[in-house]
This record gives sequence, C-alpha cells and structure tokens, in this order.
Amino acid sequence: MKKKVLTLLLFIGFTGLIFYPGCKTTEEAAQYTLTVSVGEGVTGTPATGTYSHSENDVVYYSYSSQPKFGNLTVTLNSIGASTTGSITMNSNHTLTATAIIDVRGDKWTGLAQNDDEPGINYYSEFTFSGGISSGTATGYIETLGSNLQGPWTFDGSELAISLGLGVDTLTMRGTFTDENHLSGTWEWDEYGNPQTGTWSVER
Repeated sequence: MKKKVLTLLLFIGFTGLIFYPGCKTTEEAAQYTLTVSVGEGVTGTPATGTYSHSENDVVYYSYSSQPKFGNLTVTLNSIGASTTGSITMNSNHTLTATAIIDVRGDKWTGLAQNDDEPGINYYSEFTFSGGISSGTATGYIETLGSNLQGPWTFDGSELAISLGLGVDTLTMRGTFTDENHLSGTWEWDEYGNPQTGTWSVER
C-alpha cells in the first residue's frame, strides 16, 4: 500500500512540474537577424547574406577597399560606423559596406567616335586629379588637341567631364563596366553646330 501511495505522489509531482504555469524547465533565447550587404570593391567579413543570431551574441566585422576603389563607407542601421567593429545582437540589424571606383593615378586610353562619321575612330587619353569624386581632368583627343582641361565629377554611378574647347565645352558622360573600363557619350556645340558621339577608355 505504501508503495502505491509513493508512486502516486511521484506521478502527481512530476505532472505538476510539467503543467504548473509558473514552472519552466527550459527557455529558448530570442533570435535576431543580421542583414549584410557588401558592395563591389569591398573585401571583408561577414559576407553579403542574412544571418540568424541568439540574443546578446556578439558579431565582429571588418572591411577594407580593394585596389582601384576608395571612399569605403560602412553603415549600421543606416548610421555611419567604423570600418571594423562589433555588433551585439539585441535586435535586428542591417550592416552595409560600399566603395566607389577611384579613377585617379592612371592614364585612361581609348577611342572616340563621331555619330556623323561612322567607322572613324579618334585616339583619346585622359588623366584625373583631385579628390576621389571630383577634380580636374586633362585629356587629349585626336583632331581636337592636347592638354584639354576641365572639371570632372563622379557620383558613384556616372562620371562626367567638361573640357573647354575655346568658347565651347565638350561634355562627356560615362559609366563603368568594371574598375578598368569606362564608356559613354559626348556632345559638343561646335560654333552652333551640335556634334554627338561615343567614347570608351580603359586603364
């Protein structure tokens, strides 16, 4: 009889541990998401992706720009951050690292074409000085002459050059297929006679 009573008491106690609202045997840690975006010209970890971490996990990150790139920018939740640091996962976070192509320090050579003269190519070369996103361009374009100068700007997607040709301005715009190849269109109002064409250069 005593054995049956003891067994009954043990059963009641065990079921009480399971079903009693105030008693928890285990509790899972909260999970948070880290979304990472690493742009062209940037190397480092973590790589682009979506990662799940337990609450209070510490994630270390470090990024640097590759050769021919610069202006490395790292943001955490859209706020500027150090290029190397750590994140405590107490909520969802977004980490972004970007860089832009650096056109300075090299000679860019290639060809230009006039829409009115199909099949004829004009040798062209350019160098860029100043900051990473603006400065002075110096160029040579066959038939137009050498030491043509003017301002250039780069907004991260399009590069624009304005070269003075007497009282007129040759305006050139281009985009990159990679860090070593640039191509686009140009326009020039030659004494009231609009001229247009294309151009492409490489380092």
